[in-house]
Amino acid sequence: LPDSLEAASINIHKQFQRMVDKKKITITESESALALIAKTSNYKGYESADFIIEAASENLEIKESVFKKLDDICSEKAVFVSNTSTFSITSIASFTRRPEMVAGMHFFLPPSRLVELICGNRTSERTLSIIKSVGEKLGKTIVEVKKDSPGFIANRVYTPLFLEAFRVYEEGVASFEDIDKAMTETYLPIGPFALADIIGLDVLL
Repeated sequence: LPDSLEAASINIHKQFQRMVDKKKITITESESALALIAKTSNYKGYESADFIIEAASENLEIKESVFKKLDDICSEKAVFVSNTSTFSITSIASFTRRPEMVAGMHFFLPPSRLVELICGNRTSERTLSIIKSVGEKLGKTIVEVKKDSPGFIANRVYTPLFLEAFRVYEEGVASFEDIDKAMTETYLPIGPFALADIIGLDVLL
């Protein structure tokens, strides 16, 4: 775990440096943001948290372990949010004793202004209001997924495009580079193959 924390820290610093290099933020803004990040390999201190966003690997068993642990140690007032891109929020909420205080907040890769807010079957209006407020403070555009459905909005709509792109390549119609180029020069900010690499084929499957 110490090695993982160090690797994550190095990666975060690199990302902030890229934003500074591209003049998206200043060095002062970068340093201020980095100073707010605390690293830990355990759950110490979580008992005082009132809002937690889980971003563990897209593995339901891992998420179950995380949410059960959080449920045991966090305040009864704490709201839990999962950054899952596909798993049922209702299922994730069932790992806790507070399903009405669990929802999804799907951030995208590559990063964008959009966040999908996903309701579980028992997510309360108060929880939704809190999450919307957090999203607004982050400067995000929020779309609400009213029904807990696999893939939510973006991934559900995008999946047929992935599959068709793979078929076009499989049939020898075009190279994957040209398929991506055709899409980015017309309709999309990133091609389906480039995006599949970022998401990971295991997650897509």
